[in-house]
Amino acid sequence: MKLKIARLSLFGAGLLMFSAIPYKTLLAETSTHKQSITIAYEYPQNFVKNYLEDCFEQASDHLEAEDARQVCDCTLDKFQTGYNYKEYNELSAESKQDIGLTCFEEMELEE
Repeated sequence: MKLKIARLSLFGAGLLMFSAIPYKTLLAETSTHKQSITIAYEYPQNFVKNYLEDCFEQASDHLEAEDARQVCDCTLDKFQTGYNYKEYNELSAESKQDIGLTCFEEMELEE
């Protein structure tokens, strides 16, 4: 259990760091976002690619690749379901981190 708590704390810290800097150079290896739910707001394609790339980079430092992709897809889904693009940009880093941690906890419950 201590390992999971430590892993969660490290992941949260990493998510906080990356959420403050959402833009990065695009790479061809960026994962494709799979829509598992109906999203309310479409974000610019460039942003989505950068977001998923940055998220995966940070999350994969603490999670297996498949788990990192799952958490990143989950967070993007939650953002696009609850916030338009302008509202997303106005969210605090803490709010973004809370959503990331919620996705991480949901993933842990599924296992």
